[in-house]
Amino acid sequence: MGGKVGKALELMNAGVQVEIDLDSQDLNNKDIAKFSEALKTNKTAYVVRLGGNKFDIEGLKLLTDSITVNKHLKRLYLDNSKFGDEGAEMFADAIKRSSTLGVINLSNCEIGPAGAKAIGQALTLNKALHTLYLSDNKIGKDGVKALAEGLLINKKLKVLVLDRNKIGNSGAAALADLLTKTTTIEQLFLIRNNITSKGSAKLAESLMTNRSLKLLNLDHNDIGDEGARPFMQVLRENDVVNKIEFDDKTVSEDWKREFKMRLQRKGDVERLEKSEQIA
Repeated sequence: MGGKVGKALELMNAGVQVEIDLDSQDLNNKDIAKFSEALKTNKTAYVVRLGGNKFDIEGLKLLTDSITVNKHLKRLYLDNSKFGDEGAEMFADAIKRSSTLGVINLSNCEIGPAGAKAIGQALTLNKALHTLYLSDNKIGKDGVKALAEGLLINKKLKVLVLDRNKIGNSGAAALADLLTKTTTIEQLFLIRNNITSKGSAKLAESLMTNRSLKLLNLDHNDIGDEGARPFMQVLRENDVVNKIEFDDKTVSEDWKREFKMRLQRKGDVERLEKSEQIA
C-alpha cells in the first residue's frame, strides 16, 4: 500500500471530520481495495478526492460497494478517471443506493450515451445528490436526452455541469424541455457544446415559464446576436434567473454590454425590493 493511502487512513481514524485528497497518486487496485474497506465503516471522511489514479473497473467496483455502505461521505471526486460507460453504469448503481452523497464529479471519464442513460435512470431513485459534474465526456445529444428523462423524475438535483459534451441543438432542446417541467435545477452549465442560435432560443423560451433556474452558462457556443437576443425578454419576464453568460465572439460587444447592463439593473432592482421588504 502506498504511503499516501496510509496517511489518509491515519487521518480517517483520528476522530475528526476530514477531507481526503488522493488525486493523482498512482493508486492501483490494491491501494483502492484497502481504502475502500476502511471507507465502509468510516464516519469522519466527508470529502474524498480520487481523480486521476490508476485503478481500473475492478478497483471502481470495490469503491462503489463501499459508497453504498458508508453513511457519512458527502462529496466524491472521480474526475479524470478513464472508466468509460462500463464504469459509469457501475457507478450508477451506487447513485441509486447512496443516501448521503450530495456532490459527485465524473468529469473527463470517457462517459458516452450509454453511461449517461444509466446515470439518468439512477437519478430517478436518488434523493440525496444535489450537484453533478459531467464535463468533458462524450455524452452527446442522445446521452443528454436520456439524462434529462431521469431528471424529469428527480426532485433533488440543483446543479448540473455538462460543459464540452457536444450536445448540440438537439441536446439543448431536450434540456429546454426539462426546464419547462422541473422546479429544482438552479444552475446549468453548457460551455462549448456546439449550440447555435436555434438551441439557445429553445433554452430562452423555456425560461419564460421556468422559475427555478438562477444561472445559465452558454459560454463559447456559436449563438450570435440572434441566439442571445431572446434572453432580453427573459430578463423582463423571469424574476428568478439572475445570471446568463455567453462569452462568445459571435455575439457583438455592443450587445454584450447592453445585456450586462440590463442584468445589473435587474439585480439592483431586486436588491432594492428586498431591502424595502426588510424595512
